[in-house]
Amino acid sequence: MKINEVHRAEMRRRNIGDLNDYFVRADILLKPKFKELFDANVKSLIIAEPKVLLSDSNQTAPHFISRRYAEFSSALLLVVGCSNDEDSTLREGLRRLRREYQHLINRISAHIIKPKSRDIFLINNDDLILSVMEERKLRVGGDDEDAAADQFSYFEEIMEAHISSYVGHELNDHFADFIELTRLSGQVPDSQRS
Repeated sequence: MKINEVHRAEMRRRNIGDLNDYFVRADILLKPKFKELFDANVKSLIIAEPKVLLSDSNQTAPHFISRRYAEFSSALLLVVGCSNDEDSTLREGLRRLRREYQHLINRISAHIIKPKSRDIFLINNDDLILSVMEERKLRVGGDDEDAAADQFSYFEEIMEAHISSYVGHELNDHFADFIELTRLSGQVPDSQRS
């Protein structure tokens, strides 16, 4: 579709209007097929069974679905970034894909027994996605309207939340008494403190 768009722009630049109908027909044929392919990817995330996808309830390594999601979404983000026109349907599709991916990875992580292992699993998956995006140079831009910047900041925020949860578990394992004392001292009214 983007190749078609580039060729159409080049023909306009050269004032060759005779091929415009050809490019319009090509768009009419390509867009529904692309939407069908995209919807199939989203549907596969929706219908995936987390129990089947998780081979070990102590698994902390990134899941293969995260790699596939990262590669697919990065490729689409590169295409969106190269595009001159704003394709809101593609951007909305990417958000929908991200939402379903996140929902699936959370359902998978729910089958991991230990909370710390669950956090490590989620951190590793988020880190994998951010690494793939950095490899593809998708972090650059920083514009809030940029789909890649939006995606990157989303996964950075999610990863920070998972890291914070992991740190909480670690602190609780080693300093549970001290944390409880701090909580209790915070609950005592100022008038009763000596």
